[in-house]
Amino acid sequence: MELWELTDGDGVPQGKMYDRHSGDPIPEGYFFRVAEVWVHIGDKTLVTRRHPDKWAGLLWEVPGGGVLAGEEPRAAAARELSEEVGISADPESLQKISVTRHKNAIVYSFLLELSELPEITLQPTEVVDFRFATSEELDQLSPEMTLGTSERLSLVREYIAEYCASK
Repeated sequence: MELWELTDGDGVPQGKMYDRHSGDPIPEGYFFRVAEVWVHIGDKTLVTRRHPDKWAGLLWEVPGGGVLAGEEPRAAAARELSEEVGISADPESLQKISVTRHKNAIVYSFLLELSELPEITLQPTEVVDFRFATSEELDQLSPEMTLGTSERLSLVREYIAEYCASK
């Protein structure tokens, strides 16, 4: 059982639990929280390809997933990064990019900037491929990305450019 604590439209927990595997729709007026990590190395960004049996199978995205009940989004992002691609990161090392809404999800986007390519270990039930893509390659992949990932791409690029320029 994977429990999510449902929130209002601002991401404030409402004390209502939802079993992700129940198959029930999210109740009207409630949202669930998702955390994702954009891993950036030099001029490249890590993208992963979803398992074909998952919703939006074979589309590209970045590591991430649901925030469990009682979990903070930053901790969830670090957990999902470790589970999906085997990259360990201190949650406090993740830079908050944005909080956006996509359908009935509140999406917390974080940046992890690394100085060298990490070893990648894919979670076979979630991820079937990965690549470190340049900005031009991300543009080419955009039509093959999940809608939410594609929508957040320009926002993330802007943040990364500002973040890197300030260093």
